[in-house]
Amino acid sequence: MSDLALPTGVTRKKALFGFIDSVQVSDPHYIRLFDACPYLTRPSIPSRHPALTLFFFFTKFFSGPSKDYFLGFLPDTHPDYSARSTAQHSHLDRQIPEERTHALAKLLRGNASAFEVSRAVLNIVGSLFLRQPAFAEAGPVEVPDSVVHAAHGTLTVPGQLVDPLAAWRALRSRQCVEDFVADRIDADLVVPDVAHHFGAAAQGATRALLLLRSDKKEQLSLTDFRTCMLEAPIAESVVRVPSVETTVGGLFPQDDPLVPGRTIVKLNIAQAAKQSGDDRFLFGAGRDHRQCPFKPVLYKLAKDIQQLSQ
Repeated sequence: MSDLALPTGVTRKKALFGFIDSVQVSDPHYIRLFDACPYLTRPSIPSRHPALTLFFFFTKFFSGPSKDYFLGFLPDTHPDYSARSTAQHSHLDRQIPEERTHALAKLLRGNASAFEVSRAVLNIVGSLFLRQPAFAEAGPVEVPDSVVHAAHGTLTVPGQLVDPLAAWRALRSRQCVEDFVADRIDADLVVPDVAHHFGAAAQGATRALLLLRSDKKEQLSLTDFRTCMLEAPIAESVVRVPSVETTVGGLFPQDDPLVPGRTIVKLNIAQAAKQSGDDRFLFGAGRDHRQCPFKPVLYKLAKDIQQLSQ
């Protein structure tokens, strides 16, 4: 099928005699259309494309020991989705300790390095999800430097798998974060759901928060944090795969539909966010449905640290 038959912002490429069928979507309207299609689903275990298995094995979206994918990969109909979603929201509804917020604000107002800011951000994430393990003394959990480095090293971008050494390092990084998290979460949480937040906070949220720095000494910019997020998206893309053969409402011909186990649909949400200015593409696929639960926490944190610096 030629790309010329598809609307602007949607492309399709085939390789290996059609065994790999890749659809790329960057137009905001069509991303929403694909995301709402009932015949496209998230790449959980029953529906994933064989070519994705190897990639996700190395990413922060998968947990090696438990063989679980993180919550965002589960469709609404997955038997574990409701319980895991409830657990996530329960922990994210907790109050961030005031001293953690003040510490981050102080670092951003000063000349602290990106690594120091990242460590403070991960300590905030830890305050929402982690407790001291049974073998440790009571008190707040401090994220060690080794885990901060590891969170930065977890894999998100598929192209990194071209380098076997980079893939191996990403796997080691994920294992380091998982090992730290596993001993410190409550029974209602699943390791990849928490470990994913560590990777996203280190790689995305930290970059956006650093954009709040101002030329004025001891003050932070009052720029709308949404603008900072649009400049530093947490995720570049999300993946969907067909659960049954589909033409996505007639977008593709009947004799060449998207096929389970063969077609991979990549929704380029970062590009759509910048094009549309809609921050729903930063935390999902441009719809209110299934926005990342960390979104309100991050926005409130940014607002709090801005107020502390004025």
